[in-house]
Amino acid sequence: MRDRITAALIAAMLILGGVLFAQSSVIGQAADDNTQISQNNERPSTVIAAARSDKELSDFTRNVEKGLMVQALEGKGPMTVFAPTNEAFAACAESDRQKLADGKKLQMVLQYHVVPGRALTQADLLKMSGERLMTVQGDELTIIVENKTIWVGSAKLTGKEELTNNGVVHQVDDVLIPPMLLSRSTK
Repeated sequence: MRDRITAALIAAMLILGGVLFAQSSVIGQAADDNTQISQNNERPSTVIAAARSDKELSDFTRNVEKGLMVQALEGKGPMTVFAPTNEAFAACAESDRQKLADGKKLQMVLQYHVVPGRALTQADLLKMSGERLMTVQGDELTIIVENKTIWVGSAKLTGKEELTNNGVVHQVDDVLIPPMLLSRSTK
């Protein structure tokens, strides 16, 4: 009788141990899932949030605010943004600076830096040499890849990209001017 009771207790302990082990595995999995979620939450929510947090893009951010593009860059996405660095804005020719001073032309210039509907990473762009991307502004940008250097129009990607919940921000070394503004007078 005593052996039966001992066997029953051992069986109960094994069953209980199995249940506790299974629960700890589920809890451990949930903890892993939460860690993964929190890592995704660390990603900037929008492309404009990423630009605002990068000191090298402060001129871009200021121009986005001046050009009334903040709401568009906070939008659902996906989108790919080629954001000129502060150095790119500083190197602008005088004729381009005049365009940036005009509200409507500034908005067109900024829209020319945004590709809607796609969140293209550098890995994606490396495979796209010769392809054209339609911008929000309405003109296309051509992707050229030379020796693993990515060019979008006349701008070279600096290598720094930021993934966000609504797209990707790539830093570029030139301010891209839409073709229709190149042929117009800057008066």
